Amino acid sequence: MWALVTAGGTEGDGERLCAGAGNLPKVLLPVAGRPMVQWVLDAVAGTPAVHAVMVAGFATPPADSGGGGLHSPLPVHYLADAGDLTANLVGGMRQIAGLDPLADWVLVVSADVPAVQPAHLEWLAEQVSTTAPGTVDAYYGIVRRQVMDARFPGAGRTYARLRGVEACGADVHGLRMSAVLGHERTWQRMLDARKNRFRQARLIGFGTLVLGALGRLTLADMEQRASRAFGFRCRVLEWPWAETAMDADNREQYELLDIDLRSR
Repeated sequence: MWALVTAGGTEGDGERLCAGAGNLPKVLLPVAGRPMVQWVLDAVAGTPAVHAVMVAGFATPPADSGGGGLHSPLPVHYLADAGDLTANLVGGMRQIAGLDPLADWVLVVSADVPAVQPAHLEWLAEQVSTTAPGTVDAYYGIVRRQVMDARFPGAGRTYARLRGVEACGADVHGLRMSAVLGHERTWQRMLDARKNRFRQARLIGFGTLVLGALGRLTLADMEQRASRAFGFRCRVLEWPWAETAMDADNREQYELLDIDLRSR
């Protein structure tokens, strides 16, 4: 199985998380002595189901703040940053398809979740590998609020309210190649709609948007409505580990992760 690590960003975006970061992209910032993305690569390398890695965001292995480079015992391929999350996802999947035409499921991991561990990724790999043919094309991960609060108090995540569930989106997902390649416009529309209510309504339906805002949708409702809207079969996967959703989006979260990983 392949892992796709999405590591896009711009020069200098690390400065907002860490004073003195200069031109470093966020994912190369040091966290407990290692570049943020190196923690993710280490977790991927420790996952038995993964045999190769695609890093979308760098044309070549980048140098970290100490002048060293990223490393992994697995074969790692690099793809230049295409400018946004969707383009990096699609580009990474295309590269994987070119290198391995038989590739099916891919573990998609954001480079800014340095606390993720091999056991978490192996659990997802087991979920997708035992999926009955023709039943699921995409596993979208979520973490319940109580799980996040217990592991990272005061993490400052943004939560969606469904019927009986308050959860945030994870940064680790399982996708079939066929759920991305051939559905590029759908993925771009999803990205464009993330912070625009009108575009969300056009994408998933106004009724779905209203019911979601009122907290009246169940997870099963969301799966069914998303599958119809996107054109591939979606399944919501509840992660039992908060680390899969603990990304570094601001300075407080970056510092929280740095402290946490220093205790390992």
